[in-house]
Amino acid sequence: MTERCPHCGANMKAFIHNLNPGLVSVLIKAIQFVHASGKNEFHLQNDLHLNVNQFCNVTKLRFHALIAKVDGKPGFWLITARGGQFLRGEISVPATVKTFRNKVLEHSTDLIHINQLKGKVPEFQKEYAYECQRPPSTEKVEQPKLFAA
Repeated sequence: MTERCPHCGANMKAFIHNLNPGLVSVLIKAIQFVHASGKNEFHLQNDLHLNVNQFCNVTKLRFHALIAKVDGKPGFWLITARGGQFLRGEISVPATVKTFRNKVLEHSTDLIHINQLKGKVPEFQKEYAYECQRPPSTEKVEQPKLFAA
C-alpha cells in the first residue's frame, strides 16, 4: 500500500529513474532534430514524433539535467550543455536519480557513459510500459451506425 500524507493525502513515495537506452534514444531524436533545424529547441509533440512510451517518459531526461523546458514557450524543450556533453561522450552522468514530487533529491554515485547505451535496443522500465497489445477478441462487436444512409 502506498504511504500517504496524514494531513493532505498526497503520495509520499520517492521514485528512482534510470538512464536507459530508451531515454537516450529520445535524446538522440532531439539532437537530430536540433541539428536539422539549426536551433536548440524542439516541441515534443510536433517535432520529435515520439511514441506513447517515449512521450510519457521524456521528462526523466530533465531529472538527469540533459534537457530543459524553454522559458516562455509552452511545450518547447532544449538540450542542455550537459546533454550535449553527454551525447558527445565528453562526460558520464549519474545512472539513476531519485525524485520526490517532481524534484530531484539525489543522484547515484554510479556513472554511465553514452557508449554503454549506444546500439542497444531502446527499452523503458517495465512498470511504465503502457503500450501493449490486447489479445484478439473472440467476441464480435457490432459497430454503431453514426450516419443514416
